[in-house]
Amino acid sequence: MAKVRDALSQDARRCAEVHISSWRAGYDGLLPDDYLHRLTVEDRLPWWKEILAAPPEARELAIAVVEDETGEVCGFGSVWVDPNDARSAEVALGTSATPVPHAEGWTYSWQPRSSTTGVKSWTSGR
Repeated sequence: MAKVRDALSQDARRCAEVHISSWRAGYDGLLPDDYLHRLTVEDRLPWWKEILAAPPEARELAIAVVEDETGEVCGFGSVWVDPNDARSAEVALGTSATPVPHAEGWTYSWQPRSSTTGVKSWTSGR
């Protein structure tokens, strides 16, 4: 069963890997092949390290990761939140049922090979 949790600084590399592979699979045929092939984990990694360096409650971008049955990060979801309103992140990460107007713009990505039931349930439930 998939597990959803806050993204942590040690997840940066895996999030970058999922980010790139999901873009390559999801935008294949929609964006130029040469652009997709130029995307690299090493280019994306600094952004992930920077955004995940802050504690989850201090981020303007709330990020949750999905772990597969083996504990490997196979996906992530993110939403822009108001860092001054702690409930925004709670709503964004699914730990609160109370809507907060400052949480908006959900996006999610997962490893193309990881379309497990747990991941589908998590993404379709938002």
